Formats: sequence, structure tokens, C-alpha cells
Amino acid sequence: ISAISRQILKLYSSVYNRTDIQHIPQQLAWDQLHALTSSNLKSTDVIAVGRLIPKKGFEALIDAIELLKQKNLKLKLIIVGDGPLYDVLAQRVSEKELNEQISLLGSKSHEETLVLMQGAELLVVPSKAMEDQEGIPTVIPEAMFLKTPVLTSAVGAVEELIRPGQNGYLLFEESIKHIADQIKFCLSIEKQDVLNQAERDV
Repeated sequence: ISAISRQILKLYSSVYNRTDIQHIPQQLAWDQLHALTSSNLKSTDVIAVGRLIPKKGFEALIDAIELLKQKNLKLKLIIVGDGPLYDVLAQRVSEKELNEQISLLGSKSHEETLVLMQGAELLVVPSKAMEDQEGIPTVIPEAMFLKTPVLTSAVGAVEELIRPGQNGYLLFEESIKHIADQIKFCLSIEKQDVLNQAERDV
């Protein structure tokens, strides 16, 4: 039996009383990633990637973009992924009059998603803390390798990989204000040392 993170390994070992579980880190599409790292063009401010379900926290991210707009900071956000909340999120964007800032792109191929991530100033992973915690979403190490800064919720096994201010940034609250403040902070600071460390860590 294998686990993709140390936290999942500990959980399985405890719950199932097993000693034959190994920690096997996630494998990334290295060839695709290497092909993209030569480009430094940035086409959007923020990107979020994942299945459109409640635990991913996309509603809060949309609200955070609205809050920043109210503070005269108009950011471009693209959301890549499909799922049962697609229509709900699209309606939320429309009702908040954010259609010029937020694009729901639906499902994309892995290669297309990597290109979009490489072209973003910041990847935001605003997952909620829930019982069925995730390991480490694959998009996080992929973005780190592409030198796209990562701002992610401190849930699941994420803290095994992300060291705040060293190779990425963490969200410690689910509040709209906290998410908005952290996005603004991440986009306003010099991040080259953090990006270099992030690339080394994956």
C-alpha cells in the first residue's frame, strides 16, 4: 500500500493498523514541465485549478476578488476545472459583475493547464478544512517547478511541502478578507528567492 504524503501515511497506519504502507511522493510530468520553464510571459494575475466542488473553496476566492475590486485592485482570475458547481460559480461571477475579471474555463487538458499555470502571477488553492482531507494537490508542486508562486490553504498534507515565506505562502483562515489580503500581499512583494527555493524543493 502506498501513500502520497507522510500525513496520509500516518492516517492510514493509525486507522487501519497497518505497518506495510510506504510513502511514495507524487510523480510529475517532468518532460512537459521542462518544456514550459523557458517562458516568462505572464497573462493573468491569479489562477485556480481543480474540480468545482464545495471543499475546493472557489466561492470564497471569487468573493475575495470582489473585495479587492472594492478596494480598487482589479485582478484577473481564471478558474480551470469542471464539476457540479460550475453553474453556481458562473452565476456568482455574473451577479457580482465580475465577468470582465473572472473566467471559468471549464476542463482543460493537462498540457493546457500547465501552460495556463505558467502564465499566471499566482496560483491560489483555497481548499476548505474538511474530514476527507486531501494529500498534496498535484498542481502545487507543478506550479512550484514552473516558478509560479503558490498561495494555498494549510490543509491536508500541504504543510509538509510549503514553508511560508521560503518556498510558498499559506492561508490559515477561510475568511474572505484573509484570502484577499494574502493575494494582495503575494502579488506585491519580490518573490524571486521564494520561487528559486520552490523549484529546488520539487
